[in-house]
Amino acid sequence: MCLTVKLSKIDKWLLIFNKKHCLKPKVATKDIKVYKILKEINSNYLTPYMRERINFINGKADLPPVKIKAYWDWLTSRFFVDEGYHSFTTVKEAKFSLNFNFRSNVAIFNAIIPKGTKYFIGKYNDIVSEKLIIYQY
Repeated sequence: MCLTVKLSKIDKWLLIFNKKHCLKPKVATKDIKVYKILKEINSNYLTPYMRERINFINGKADLPPVKIKAYWDWLTSRFFVDEGYHSFTTVKEAKFSLNFNFRSNVAIFNAIIPKGTKYFIGKYNDIVSEKLIIYQY
């Protein structure tokens, strides 16, 4: 899954005048509630694209931190983020993604991006973060 970064007006202007402008992630000033899609296969939960197994302990999966970075694609003139924990800011967008991308054995889980975590918001209310806590119930 690849996130197209939603650019602020300032970032758009900086890109016009400085092609080497580096987009910096936001930092969560408080916990951010998000929604994560997982696929169930043989009673195991996996991330849908990377197929990483999610282990719930007492109804909670505290995923280890990963690095995120936006990169500029010259062909499409957009910033993209393809590594990190992908989730959605609304249930509506998560459901839309379910209908569009997945066929069966998938579910939407409540999740939290913890305070202090770096993240990027995408054009379609998707979000990529360095850290994520997923709740099973």
